[in-house]
Amino acid sequence: MGGGGPQPTASPPPVQEGITSRYKGERLSVNYEDTGIREFMKVLSEFTGLRFVVSEQVPYERVSIRYKNLPWDQLLDVVITKFGLAVEDRGGYFYIAYPSEIARK
Repeated sequence: MGGGGPQPTASPPPVQEGITSRYKGERLSVNYEDTGIREFMKVLSEFTGLRFVVSEQVPYERVSIRYKNLPWDQLLDVVITKFGLAVEDRGGYFYIAYPSEIARK
C-alpha cells in the first residue's frame, strides 16, 4: 500500500518495569504503510483467530505501523490508543469504538 504524503507512525508505549507481563499474546512483526484501521484489524483477526468489529462511527483513517517481535495484544493496545479508541469484549468478538460509544451500550 502507498501513496499520499507522510503518514503517522504508531509508536510503542514507553517500557515500564513489569509491563510486558501484562501482554501474553503470540509475538508478531508488522510493516504496513498507509493502511486503514479496518484492514489492520482484519490482519490481526487472521493472525489471532479472534473477531474484531470496528464501529461505523470510527472514520476511515490511514496509519503506518512498523513493529518487530511485539505481542499481538500489545500491538492492539498501541493502535487503539493511537486512535483514541477502546476495546470491549462482547463474548464472541471484540468491539472497537470510541470510549463514549462503548459507555452508551
